[in-house]
Parts: sequence; structure tokens; C-alpha cells
Amino acid sequence: MVADLGRAGLLINRSGAGGGCRLALPPDEISALEVVEALEGPILRDVCVLDRRRCPDDGNCGLHDSWARVRSAVLEALGSVTLADLQRADRTPVSRGGAR
Repeated sequence: MVADLGRAGLLINRSGAGGGCRLALPPDEISALEVVEALEGPILRDVCVLDRRRCPDDGNCGLHDSWARVRSAVLEALGSVTLADLQRADRTPVSRGGAR
């Protein structure tokens, strides 16, 4: 995982005494999308949900338009959240109680 994040330019890894890992950029400049794609490869990009081949934007598949909206929403959501956002959210207390 560390190597994948390093190859993507998100982490700087230094070995030896006093070594370790640190972010290569400020946390507010690294999106969740960049992290996910560094670890998993490109997600939901130009791939047909039915047969996993490249799907042209002018595809005639019955699922094309719906899948394109889902793909767009997922990429937008992951791209709009940064590591700084996740860090802030982690510090926000979560109510464990709920309506019953």
C-alpha cells in the first residue's frame, strides 16, 4: 500500500534510521479519489458495466445513461473529499443514539 501511494506521488517514503512516511502534499490537496485510484487503479472509467470492455460515450446499451450518471456521481463525491476533510470528520463526535 505504501509503495502504491508513493508511486502515485501521494507519499514520500524514507528508509533507514529516522525514516518513515509522510504525505507528499498537504492533506487538503489530496482527494479521496486519488487515494482510491492509487490503491485500486482507475475506477468506473469508461468500462461497460455489462461486459467490462471499454464503453464509448455514445454507447447504445440500455444501462449506459444510468451507469454514466452513477459513475459521474461517484467520481464527483470521491474527488470532492480531501484527506483534510476526512481528518476533520474523524474528530467530529458521532451520536451513537438513534430514533427507535
